[in-house]
Amino acid sequence: MASESDNSLSNPIQTTGNKTTDSELQLMPSTKIPVSFLDLPRELRDMIYRHSITAGNLEILRTSKLVSEEAIQLLSKNAIFRVNLGFPDREPPTNLALAPTTSAQHVEFRLDTSSAALPFNLSFISLFAGTLTPRESCLVTLNYGKEGSATHHIERDALFVILEGLIGFKSLVIKIVIERYEASEFEGLLTEEQFRETFPYESRLLLHHRASYQKVREFLECSLGPAKFDDSVDSHCLEFHPLGAFSENSDPGVEGYN
Repeated sequence: MASESDNSLSNPIQTTGNKTTDSELQLMPSTKIPVSFLDLPRELRDMIYRHSITAGNLEILRTSKLVSEEAIQLLSKNAIFRVNLGFPDREPPTNLALAPTTSAQHVEFRLDTSSAALPFNLSFISLFAGTLTPRESCLVTLNYGKEGSATHHIERDALFVILEGLIGFKSLVIKIVIERYEASEFEGLLTEEQFRETFPYESRLLLHHRASYQKVREFLECSLGPAKFDDSVDSHCLEFHPLGAFSENSDPGVEGYN
């Protein structure tokens, strides 16, 4: 016959007064309230957007209209909208939606203006012209090809006219790239010493750069305001601040600037 102490061991949890037994606790419904994605703080949602987009998972953009709008706002504020023109294997599709151009704050154009690439469609750059949508930054990289290539002054002047319209950016940086010949291209024609004498890049290429930058500067300063010229070997560029210059010094009635 089991003793009273044995019964207490086989049933360790008992109801005493108003206390709840273990079996009753298991039957009680959960009091937790489900939290939806939109209940999360905006800062946390932005972190999730960044992680998803960086990982290439764009399905989150289709979750709801509000989620899509928030993610696009984040992209417009932080992402870089890059466009390659004149590169046959990297041309933007002709049916590219114009939506990114309406709010993108950071834009980069890379243009191959060498003889093999011209002419190409410059009208895409015009989508970012004017001041109706103030933007943060624009980087324009002009690939002039190899030193000694055809200069194509007419086409480049047409390009500068297009660049004059980029007055809605706080910062506009123009960088010129001049490709170098390699000694291997003249194998059998020039010795190594003759090649170095013909193409003294340490001095000649830098002068070429400066002359090219000077022409761009003279052409654009009237519209984009004064430019800061960085002529260092590694980071040579022209930097304009057109939005500030335009708002302070320009006549808002000038055609093409409205």
